[in-house]
Amino acid sequence: GGILNSFGRFGPPAVTSVLLNICMIIALFTLTDITGSAAHALAWGMTISGVVQFIWLFYSNYRIGVILKPGIPRMDDDVKLLLKRMIPGIIGSSATQLNIVINTMLATLIPSGVSYLYYSDRLVQFPMAIIGTAMGTALLPLLSRQFKTGDLTDAINSQNHGLVFAMLFTIPAAFALAVISEPLIDLMFARGEFSIQDASATAKALIAYSFGLPAFVLIKIFTPGFFANGDTKTPVKIGILSIACNIVISLSLISWLGYIAMAIGTSIASTINAGLLCYILSKRGLF
Repeated sequence: GGILNSFGRFGPPAVTSVLLNICMIIALFTLTDITGSAAHALAWGMTISGVVQFIWLFYSNYRIGVILKPGIPRMDDDVKLLLKRMIPGIIGSSATQLNIVINTMLATLIPSGVSYLYYSDRLVQFPMAIIGTAMGTALLPLLSRQFKTGDLTDAINSQNHGLVFAMLFTIPAAFALAVISEPLIDLMFARGEFSIQDASATAKALIAYSFGLPAFVLIKIFTPGFFANGDTKTPVKIGILSIACNIVISLSLISWLGYIAMAIGTSIASTINAGLLCYILSKRGLF
């Protein structure tokens, strides 16, 4: 997927998410009786989708003339640079996963807290993925080329246009999620074991998350500005700092607000993250 993005082919990697959903839906309808439960069927659907996604991306690379072959990488300068830039990313992703684990552990202290946060987060992830992730994915190879050729003005304009375009959709989306949170949760989830009371509780978490949605998207817009210049360390340092803020805020508010404290902590920490990324880019004359 990264190879395709570097060639400006964003469609095939984006389709992998569609393939994931198709495989899981088919598995749910065809494997539930065989595996004994819907959960096991979905787990098999996830595994099958990985194979399907790989074949699809392999074929997509082949179509643009990139033939991927297994082999032992040579430790040349390019590979050394790749590993050097990967390490901060590994640390950053580990910190993020640790934050998720900690939040989940804290939420288990509140009855149904994990479920309320999970379902509300699903709705926040939707606009974040179709706006923030898509924009960040498209910006990275574009900014990399512009910075490499010294087109600083064009690079800054690309970031500005990306930010304006993203906020044009994100701010109304955040406002809508906050205003219609309860009827939206009722419509999507309130059935079976998921009661009206559960929907109301989930809606409160969604409101807390919605205030952080612009920041979630801005992080996706600002981070490529660092990566395109070969700086993978600064976003990771800021990310770890924001995670620490999230934990402190969550622990401070949990006795008062319960599970909502985790959603508020995530939103405030992400706003701090986006603000620091913007400040440092501006200070470097890159935004």
